Amino acid sequence: MPECYGQQLHKAKCYLCKVIENCYGVKSSKSKYNNEKTEVDGILFDSRKEANRYCELKILKAAGIIKDFKMDEIKFPNQFYQGDTINTEDYFEEYLPSEGWTAEYILLNGVNKIILEQTSVIFADIVKNKYIINVSSSISDNFDKGFYTLSIVFTNIGLNKRITKTIKKIEIIENLLTATVKDDRIWAEIALENVQNYLKNKNNYSKSYEIAGRKLENYSFKELTDLVNYLKSEISRENSKKGKKGNGKIYIQFTKK
Repeated sequence: MPECYGQQLHKAKCYLCKVIENCYGVKSSKSKYNNEKTEVDGILFDSRKEANRYCELKILKAAGIIKDFKMDEIKFPNQFYQGDTINTEDYFEEYLPSEGWTAEYILLNGVNKIILEQTSVIFADIVKNKYIINVSSSISDNFDKGFYTLSIVFTNIGLNKRITKTIKKIEIIENLLTATVKDDRIWAEIALENVQNYLKNKNNYSKSYEIAGRKLENYSFKELTDLVNYLKSEISRENSKKGKKGNGKIYIQFTKK
């Protein structure tokens, strides 16, 4: 015997109650950026705000208001050590490899730039529609330690388009196997010390220190003083730990009426 409308409505209400219960009975913990990492349905969100939005969309889907929704999956690590291997897969709903998109990952801070190029360490898998990242230990061991901003340059030759997206903050930590003395300072503090020592005593500065692939003696006085100001601002910014915003994009497909 088919269910009456009242029975169907009761089931829908019960399902919505379960969705709400699952969403708001969440596990959470503070990150070092003061965002509250929140876990829902086994998914770890960078903030409670992102988790709440995910819950809202689950409720809308359960109510039949939207047909479906899909999230970007960014699994590139937030933190890793020099010499670590990186094997991960990232998914971007708007930039699918099957539609002709390719990607280059760029790690950038005030003194260093790391480019993970398409075909060398990144493979656009048109079957999975994901970007496969494989960084070997020998490659990552040459990365300079420090805090970086991860951006991705998406290119589609067929559409004649290039889109750059800023994704998140990354920290590269010194290789513990080769480190002789543990230095807890951030990269900007170490760089600032070297620049200031060089400015104080250029003639007797024997250490070979490079920033962005250039030795200090190859910088002009103005460039060095500008670099000092920049590094001080970076130190102040990192110490303040004001927090970061996650990417948190969720794509929605509405139900046709």
